[in-house]
Amino acid sequence: TTITKLVNDGSITGTSTKGYGIGIYNQSDTTITELVNDGSITGTSTESYGSGISNEGTIKTLTNNGSITGTSAKSSNYIISSEYGTIETLTNNGTIKGTVTEGSNFGVGIYNYYGTITPLTNKGYIKGTDTEGVSYGISNEYGTITTLINTGVVYGGTNAIEKDGGTISNANNYGLLVSGDSDENVTTGVTIVAHNASGANNQIKNYGLAFTADS
Repeated sequence: TTITKLVNDGSITGTSTKGYGIGIYNQSDTTITELVNDGSITGTSTESYGSGISNEGTIKTLTNNGSITGTSAKSSNYIISSEYGTIETLTNNGTIKGTVTEGSNFGVGIYNYYGTITPLTNKGYIKGTDTEGVSYGISNEYGTITTLINTGVVYGGTNAIEKDGGTISNANNYGLLVSGDSDENVTTGVTIVAHNASGANNQIKNYGLAFTADS
């Protein structure tokens, strides 16, 4: 139930034509002490969701220096997904990118659903796109992100960062937060940052650039 250290210097790929396509799946009650990606992790599904890393347990340290990508043709696409799980330290120095090519659903780079991330640091590129639905670079739904620091680029066609319930604390942007694209079919509700709660713990302090791209 425990992997002390997992380092990927090559390619890890999960592909499915009907079910979930997942590169690395850490189930509940399991622990990965240290996960380092220096290569490529890919999850692809033609009918369901594709996820590069799906976490329902505990990952104490996750560092991406390479590429974590995923493609889903018709369903939700979460490149790094933490559902009811815990990622104690998540650092992205590379690329996290996901695309839903058809069907109205969600394209998300990092998705935290009832999970905990402490902290999340992005020094690279996080992107979520969906050609027919909504897409977010980072989505926090009823979860907790205790610290969010961006010195890279976070892009989402609908929102760069979306918060629906839960808490994002100590959030600071020193890089780029970008939303909107001529390829996005969602023309309403496009904002850079979306959240449904007020208060200091749910605000993002912007010391960089935040803007919406126009076709």
